[in-house]
Order: sequence, then structure tokens, then C-alpha cells
Amino acid sequence: FDFCERVDLNRVNKRVVEALIRAGAFDSLHADRATLMASVERAMSHAQSAAASAGQSGLFDSADAAASVAPQLTPARTWTLREQLAQEKTAIGFYLSGHLFDEVAAEMQRLTGRRIGTLQEAREPVMVAGVVTACRFQKGMRGLMAILTLDDKSGAIEAVAYSELVTERRDLLKEDELLVVRGKVQFDKFSNGLRINIDDCWSLEGARRRFGKAISLRVNGTAPVDDVVQVIRRHHATDGLPLVIDVERNGAASRVELGERARVVPSDDAIRMLRALALGDSVQVLFQ
Repeated sequence: FDFCERVDLNRVNKRVVEALIRAGAFDSLHADRATLMASVERAMSHAQSAAASAGQSGLFDSADAAASVAPQLTPARTWTLREQLAQEKTAIGFYLSGHLFDEVAAEMQRLTGRRIGTLQEAREPVMVAGVVTACRFQKGMRGLMAILTLDDKSGAIEAVAYSELVTERRDLLKEDELLVVRGKVQFDKFSNGLRINIDDCWSLEGARRRFGKAISLRVNGTAPVDDVVQVIRRHHATDGLPLVIDVERNGAASRVELGERARVVPSDDAIRMLRALALGDSVQVLFQ
């Protein structure tokens, strides 16, 4: 609010302020960028009102009456790391405060058991996950092929998908997409490095559905049951994952495995809602 009051709003408009928030320019003033973004309209209106009041203040107006009292910030759901990084890229063209893989690194380690930086040539297919940092399509002898660069912060590798898979998974083959891929790792003479020939790939949610066996979480025994039921109703799917809940109360713990009617889609939104109800960072997708 103070910033908007001090600048010339004819030069620094709403779009500029939003870009500064996306880039993290106001993090030292308020760390929650989502809340700042939700408050831009109110801040601009307040600054305009303050400027008008300052121009109309008379000689006998008291200091208190002329003083500008800033309104409260508008609460908003905190951005996930992935959302925050996407906003940074929108504003400045690259990621500044982290890596897209950071948020899922532990989960992908449980699923694949390996990182790109540790890959070696292998006769058998392996599974690995990474963020698509580059993607291009070209026609080859086997039809349309996609050439991707996958990066998981430990390293980067070229990955190639061929005609049939490109047709089936075209919507996943794009920059900034988190991909779980399965294929053979081979040495590529042209690039003088390793390459994965992909035989299948999944989005994050798709991999959770394909390889997950349950979603587990710990809750306090006093946690509202209605809140858990609400998550189940909102994200229920017959092909979702069952919930396994460890209930803790008065030093004792018990495990509750909910039935088929309580299956939940393992989406980011569902997991975020469960984390709001769980103890600590206890929400996990359990893999086969």
C-alpha cells in the first residue's frame, strides 16, 4: 500500500505492480505473493483515494484526518512452489527462487529410485522423472518424433519419443511439464552423451494413478471428520487411490484403511487439501 501511494500511478500501473509481485520484488515486505497479488486492486484504489484526499486537504484539517490509513491485505491461498515459479517465469522469463523439480523430488525418488545425474547405459528399461526444459518435434524414418530435454536438478538428459507414443501423449510433451518416463538409456554418438529412448511416459498425476497403491496421512484424533469427508467427496473417483489414515491421540495411534467408496484422485489439489488437515508433512503417495 505504501509503495502504491509513493509512486506515480500514471507511470506505474497495475500491470507493473503485478509483475513486480510475481518476480518477488516485495518478498522482504510480505512473503506471501498470492496475498499481495489478491490485494493489488485494493492497493491501487487506496493510493488513488489517498492522492485525492491529499489534494483536497485544507489548512485546518487535522493531521489525523489527513493521514492515510492503509486497509488490510486480501487473504488468498498461498501459491505452491510450482505456481510461484510459473509466475516468476511469466514476469521475467526464467525461474528465480527454485527449480520446478524441488517440490516433487522426494516423491519421485520413492517412485523411480534414481536421479538423472546417476543414470548409466542399461540394457533394461529404467524409470526416471524430470522437468521438460526443451521440446521440439521433427519427422524421422519412424514418423514424427519428439526430442526432449529432461532436467531434475541433478542433471539433464536427452529423451526421444517416437511416432505412436507422440500421438498418444502429445499433450504431455511440452516445456515445463513434469514427466515420468520409462525407456532404455543408451550412449548417443551424435551428442556424445546419454539418451533415453522412451517407451512410455506419464504426467505426475498419471504416474500416481498408474503406480500408486494408496495415499497415506497422519491426523490428530481431534481433526474434524467432516473435513476429510469433504475432500473425499470433492475428489472421489472409482479409479482413484484409497486413503490410509494414521490417527494419533493421547500418545496412542491407530491405522484406518478406508474402503473402496473413499478412493481419491491423486491430484495436486487433493493432496494440498489433505496436507491442510494432516500433521506435519505426512501426506504421501505410497507406490507399489
